[in-house]
Amino acid sequence: MQQKEIAGQSFNLGGRFERVKGSRTAQNPGFAARLALWPLAGRRRSSMKVLALETSGSTGSIALWTGQQTTEPRQWPLPATMRSARSLAPTLQGCLADFGWKPREIELVAVTTGPGSFTSIRIGVVMAKAFAYAVGCPAVGVHTLEAIARQAIPCGRQRITALMDAQRDELFVATFGQDLAHPTRCFPVQPTTVVAADVWLSGLQPGEWVTGPGIERLITRLPRYALVVEANFWQPQAATVARAGFEALQISGDSSKFGPFALLPQYFRRTAAEEQWDKRHTIAT
Repeated sequence: MQQKEIAGQSFNLGGRFERVKGSRTAQNPGFAARLALWPLAGRRRSSMKVLALETSGSTGSIALWTGQQTTEPRQWPLPATMRSARSLAPTLQGCLADFGWKPREIELVAVTTGPGSFTSIRIGVVMAKAFAYAVGCPAVGVHTLEAIARQAIPCGRQRITALMDAQRDELFVATFGQDLAHPTRCFPVQPTTVVAADVWLSGLQPGEWVTGPGIERLITRLPRYALVVEANFWQPQAATVARAGFEALQISGDSSKFGPFALLPQYFRRTAAEEQWDKRHTIAT
């Protein structure tokens, strides 16, 4: 069996692997053919073997799921004592072995694509792309704040704002509403923005539910009328990502739209280095 090296780790993908010779699917006809023949094309399925990765923050998780609504995804946390760049590949190998699945049996990879830590998001997306490419299955990106909102909305909250720490005393913020036809799903009501924490706090309305890891450093600054979701729902979970990715593919009904090379991280802001570079060159001109 051939191996793929990811983030310095040698990861056994358990199947045929065709070397990437460029950044386009068209440059690898073998992969394109496998994806075109993938069984979901043109019809929906009630089950499939799903791998989900969540690496948007300092902690992360991996989940495996059959896609059957009567079962729950099984989830494993990434080791808190190691960076995800070092722990993701070996933990994933262990999860697959523990679950009794071979890598080539995976039929869908889902991963959070942002917002979140730039480095952590990149690691998760690269792993998802490489894995999906190697086994010839679709790869679905899931908005991190949507995953967080989905964990709280089924608890009777029809509208909820999810937030994450964007550093520099700023927040990633987005508001979601419950899909009444499908109570476990949600849809964006207000798009993702980066906003100063004080500005967001001043605009918080009575009766508005809030959730997400961004609350942790704001808890002492929240007004008394703020409705805060229970803390165990704040962190995005790979199990939620598995469900969201599966549903996105089911709704589309066309796996060809989810080739690995279409999967990209969504940072929602420029890095500090990019902003400093722009600032220096603006002053220079």
